Amino acid sequence: MSFKPLYPDKAILLDYKESASLTAVQGNLVYLTGGYLTECGADPAIILGVLAEDGSNGSEGANSAGVWLALPGTIFVAEGTTTTAQTQVGEDYGVALESSVWRVDTGDTGNVRVNVIALDPRDAAGTDEGRYHVTFISSASQASL
Repeated sequence: MSFKPLYPDKAILLDYKESASLTAVQGNLVYLTGGYLTECGADPAIILGVLAEDGSNGSEGANSAGVWLALPGTIFVAEGTTTTAQTQVGEDYGVALESSVWRVDTGDTGNVRVNVIALDPRDAAGTDEGRYHVTFISSASQASL
């Protein structure tokens, strides 16, 4: 499971034209480059949001995809790269792409992109690759209102 909004009805969802051959899947992190939607690379400096649907692998601008904007205050759920711990709540971390799944990288405190606001109640503290509730930090968000 990559990122998804905890409350989809409260997240802002907008459509953007896709870059050529966008094959990212729902939940993956994306940004705009040259006005077109592109999947983020490792340690992304900027994040527009989270794909709400799979990319269509078409020609540049031929298709659009919905994106939940990575606005500060919008709560997302995402798995972590390690074991969850109560001490991680309130901390800023990076994000990592592992086997086509974006995760909260609790080992990365240098390239911070998200703030852990809670452990997901479906997973007990100490769960390997457990889920977190996170918000994107404002300096990482390409979206602003």
